[in-house]
Amino acid sequence: MLIQIENRNMSSKPYYRYWGKARPQSGVDTRYHLLPYHCLDVAACHQRLWAVRHGLLAGMAQYLGLPPTLLSNLLGFFATIHDIGKFSFVFQRLQAIEGAPLAASPERQGMQGRHDQIGYLYLRRWLRNRRDLPEKPGVTEVLELLGGIATGHHGIPPVGSRFKPHMAFTDEGCTAADSFLAWAWDFWQMDDCIEALAKTDISIDCWRAMSWVQSAMMILADWIGSDADVHNYCDDADQDLREYYQRAERRAAQQIDNLGLSRSPIPKKFSSAAQLLAFPALTPLQALCERVTLEERPLFFILEDITGAGKTEAVLVLVTRMLANDYADGFYFGLPTMATSDSLYERLQQQYEALYEPEPKPSLVLAHGATNLSGAFTESIGLPLGPEDQGEPAVHSATSWCNAFYADNKKKALLANVGVGTVDQALLAILQTRHQSLRLFGLLGKVLVLDEVHSYEGYTATLISELVQVHTRLGGSTIILSATLSEKVRQQLLDAFYTAQGQAAPKISPHAGYPWVTCAGHGPQSFHEIAVEPRGSSRRTVAVEPVYSVPELIEVIGEAIAKGCCVAWIRNTVKEAIASREELKNKLGLADNQIHLFHSRYAMGDRARIQAGVLRRFGKKSTGAQRRAQVVIATQVIEQSLDLDFDVLISDIAPIDLIIQRAGRLQRHKRDKHGVCVPELADDCRESPTLFVLMPDLQKVCDKNWLAPDLQGTGAVYGDWSNLWLTRQALLERGRIKTPEDSRWYMDAVYDKPSLTPPAELLVISDRQRADRLKGLALARSNRIVFEDGYRQGGNGNWLNETPTRLTEETTTVVLAEIRDERLYLLHGDMTHAWEMSSLTVRSSDLNTLPPGVENRWLSQITALKVRYKRQRSDDLVVPVVKTGDGVYEGTIVDINMKEKVCTYSQVKGLEIRPS
Repeated sequence: MLIQIENRNMSSKPYYRYWGKARPQSGVDTRYHLLPYHCLDVAACHQRLWAVRHGLLAGMAQYLGLPPTLLSNLLGFFATIHDIGKFSFVFQRLQAIEGAPLAASPERQGMQGRHDQIGYLYLRRWLRNRRDLPEKPGVTEVLELLGGIATGHHGIPPVGSRFKPHMAFTDEGCTAADSFLAWAWDFWQMDDCIEALAKTDISIDCWRAMSWVQSAMMILADWIGSDADVHNYCDDADQDLREYYQRAERRAAQQIDNLGLSRSPIPKKFSSAAQLLAFPALTPLQALCERVTLEERPLFFILEDITGAGKTEAVLVLVTRMLANDYADGFYFGLPTMATSDSLYERLQQQYEALYEPEPKPSLVLAHGATNLSGAFTESIGLPLGPEDQGEPAVHSATSWCNAFYADNKKKALLANVGVGTVDQALLAILQTRHQSLRLFGLLGKVLVLDEVHSYEGYTATLISELVQVHTRLGGSTIILSATLSEKVRQQLLDAFYTAQGQAAPKISPHAGYPWVTCAGHGPQSFHEIAVEPRGSSRRTVAVEPVYSVPELIEVIGEAIAKGCCVAWIRNTVKEAIASREELKNKLGLADNQIHLFHSRYAMGDRARIQAGVLRRFGKKSTGAQRRAQVVIATQVIEQSLDLDFDVLISDIAPIDLIIQRAGRLQRHKRDKHGVCVPELADDCRESPTLFVLMPDLQKVCDKNWLAPDLQGTGAVYGDWSNLWLTRQALLERGRIKTPEDSRWYMDAVYDKPSLTPPAELLVISDRQRADRLKGLALARSNRIVFEDGYRQGGNGNWLNETPTRLTEETTTVVLAEIRDERLYLLHGDMTHAWEMSSLTVRSSDLNTLPPGVENRWLSQITALKVRYKRQRSDDLVVPVVKTGDGVYEGTIVDINMKEKVCTYSQVKGLEIRPS
């Protein structure tokens, strides 16, 4: 746009008497940044972000029926006035800047609220009071929507309420705000924009759809424009705003270029899957992904095959083809756990660059709650850290969120070209949670890959369907990976995909084979299902042997050890795993270096050490000497992601899909008579695989105690007891797990088409669990964004800093601190990331707080520890413990019922809690 320079006394303008950023501490040359200048810094960054995404801007302009230039100006106006609420005395009096020629703030109370909320109410009133707006329906609604996006730039949309200016503004403040609004209106030629808008066939639904993208742009622009190292503080009230904006434009262009946000990597042309993967031969699934027709986008795939069938590589083939054909410009891999994310990240490090041309270099980022603990993670987007900005109650200001964002890889990952992380980071894109629109924007134009979808149910599964629907609405393609999915879940996911297109989904085949691929594109005519030939090495039969008591099971383990076999027993609870280790050790006379315990209730430093030892001893490359006569008692931590191989495997009864998953750890790799791994086409010299399943003896009465005594904890972990009963009956009926033939049969027998009816006593308990599940489904729908409503308060109207992605029992993060010489030291204070390495997560019902006496005695030192490790704002509970033995510590805690208990932490057994 043509910028004309004003020549008049600038300092006479009332808006020059208000600060937008401040650092009132002594020792700095410029203590504050004038509000109009900050607004223009952000506007310049906003316009530059759109300029480097000119294709997206052009597509959006066409979608909305406006010329791109006028749409750009319209959005530029609202970016300029995003902080209009800072003209309020409620904001201005947050910092007292002595001696500065700024407007005075009155002593009166004023309304409660932040500048973003106050700004929205003021702007809405200002728009409604304009008499020059066209009366055409939709014009004012569009402007108010854009106003809510601009003022809601801190990541939560503002709420409409009754408002009068004097509640937050002085008369001078109103004059300054109105004057700045008028200047911005003229600067961005808004009369032309409104005239063009009124001539369009205004679809408020289209504007609401684009609002999610514009919200992300505003958040990002505000963070970048708040970097004081680039946009230096200026308190000179004699600068012409048009001239200032020109300088801000140049700074923004250089800044965004330096951040790497102005260049997109170029996908390579697809040649062949063999060349991409550097494999001598493709699996049948990978070969199918190389030749399957790519329909009109958006695309949707479900790939079902056994663990180890090369599903990840098959996805890379599909994604590479989609990138090369301009279906997407990147992808995000969402997995169920941090461990699975770490594992895949390390694999993709070696492969992702093969998908793009060398320059510009593509970025790969890991995203989950503990990325800083991943030794393999190398940050690939470098964005600056700004100084702490002045804050307002309840939330962080722009710059402090800037710090959190650029240092927090969870939020970076969805903006990177390639992201790997937990599914939770993607789910936050469709939940009413702070900065969700930024995550949603990060998924825009990417292929969304969700792995191990069979591991989710209820609340999280519902959110996954919602995510597929929203991602599809924004034109995104989705690939679902799973070992096995029930017919019901496959149909739900397909329904979500077609609902997003406003179409009824086709019915999936009730006779699906296995392995199986479901494909869909734009319109029902693109839907088809494909049977896939099993991979040769995946064909095997595992015998299933029921065991009805722990003493009987100990005999099985003793016989296996006598033969030199390595054994794993997967227990369903930590408490039972710890008890079983002690019982086995004593009854079989096992040495400490012969029996190993692995579960989730260790401090992270110990858990990492134990996991590394388990992988070394039982992993693919383990030797016969390392494996011989070794036993590991574990919980669900070895179900997924870890490449482990046991000669003999035992499992507590669990839902059938988890039993099949666990069976994948039994003789996973072929070995010779010395226990050394051999090629997959060679013979395995071990005895035929047998999975021993500890299950209740149903010759007993099937009542509420049917799992007692050996499986008491199982009923609490897996509340659908009829599911467990059906799993038991199916395993006994089949007596084997033959892959791939039995995989679909088991899913039908337990989930989709059970031929048996569980006992009435169990159905009553399962009905209660299903009622809880229905509550979870309702909560999921309540917590999600209402996409069709646009970026504004909707759903349950309860936007939070962190809306849950999974319904789990409330937990407490515990940090263990050893008492030595009347001082506190972190348990693993000598490690990198000492705070995290000394921490573990415990149910709040078991460990809620410290006894008053303990807290009072150690409060000052606990506070000092938090300051030292920069955890002042952390809710983590520091628990003082005293060393009572070699690697054993003891402390006193209080549970949720305020009962005092003793907690014992052992670097071998983990955390145990008992009555005092």
